[in-house]
Amino acid sequence: MKWGVYCTGVPGLPGWNNDNNCVGGIQKVTPNGAYPTPYHTFDDWIGPSGAFRNMSWYPLIYVPVDGCSWSTDWTNIIKPHIDYAYAHGGIPIIGIWMMRWTTDYTQWSLSDPPSNWSNASFTAGNHDAMIDAMAASFKADGRVVWIRMFAEMNGTFGLNSAPYQINYPPVAWATGIVVQRGDCCTYSGSFYQAKSTHTTSTGKEPTNTTYWTNLGTLTSLFGASGHNTEATFKAAWDHVVDRFQSGVFPTNNLKFCFDVGSWPSANYGGNNPVTFANIYPTDSNVDSVGFEFYYPGSSSAQILGIYSEILAKVSFVKVITIAEGGTYNADKNAKAAWITAAYSVDNLKATFPRVSSTIMWDSEWTPNELSFMETALIKGAIMACLQEYKSGQ
Repeated sequence: MKWGVYCTGVPGLPGWNNDNNCVGGIQKVTPNGAYPTPYHTFDDWIGPSGAFRNMSWYPLIYVPVDGCSWSTDWTNIIKPHIDYAYAHGGIPIIGIWMMRWTTDYTQWSLSDPPSNWSNASFTAGNHDAMIDAMAASFKADGRVVWIRMFAEMNGTFGLNSAPYQINYPPVAWATGIVVQRGDCCTYSGSFYQAKSTHTTSTGKEPTNTTYWTNLGTLTSLFGASGHNTEATFKAAWDHVVDRFQSGVFPTNNLKFCFDVGSWPSANYGGNNPVTFANIYPTDSNVDSVGFEFYYPGSSSAQILGIYSEILAKVSFVKVITIAEGGTYNADKNAKAAWITAAYSVDNLKATFPRVSSTIMWDSEWTPNELSFMETALIKGAIMACLQEYKSGQ
């Protein structure tokens, strides 16, 4: 069993999209959901005195895709993180959202809205130049890198949904919704983007051009269904992988991680139920399959449900991982107890016998939440688990 940590930066290197706000790695979330200040440094985890020193660790680095800045991102962010991983005996996993964020990660760009990043836009080849730029970098580097793209494609998160997710767009306009500048919704068969932050009300319908921009009809942007579907997602995934492997710069050193959120079909709503079997793309275009192990965000039944769906679909030789895991809780005793019970090697092996690695998330979703390294009690619990991993179990 291998252990890793979900991180966003290495000390002295720029973070997401050259934004120094993310230098340091593990971040503490602020009330508005942004990541403005480092909370734990990367060396807290794997430095000379770090909790994960000498461990088999996976630096999981999320990098927003931006075709215009890929060259800079590769030079300043991605390659240095790959270098850091290999220098410390790690395995680099680069998380590529396959969508565009604004510089503060809190809103959509008005000049490049999410309508430009649907499943159909990938399958049509609209982003091939961006993929080719990434492929050229990875090909020239030559080292094996794991790519985690289109993460959590089987769920949607309201106004914060990613435009590649199945059943996107998920939010229909209604009164009483607080929308941020750049947020999108559907209305009368079309897709609209908010020009300003406001609370929706009568008189501020999407047809009011003071508040909204009409991005186009749903069918023109997302196909006949008016939203992304299981079929359109699989086609987009296969197109991207095929482009990496057989495009202008064919690569043979990339491994592709297909990682879902912990929402099995029985517990997921939306335009249509989403089942793992129906969203899994061409098997040869997937190297590992991951799921999430969060508490209390997902119940044990939900997590075991998606794990069972994975086992029923993928081949026995496929690598299966816990792509993200952890517990968010302001009670230090509860958090330590969960870590001790859930993240012991014996429990993971007994509960998920096919899982070969796990990555732990440390960021806090609320300002009052305690991180894994915030108290001696929590740190003691995690270190006790780590001793099991260090012993090679």
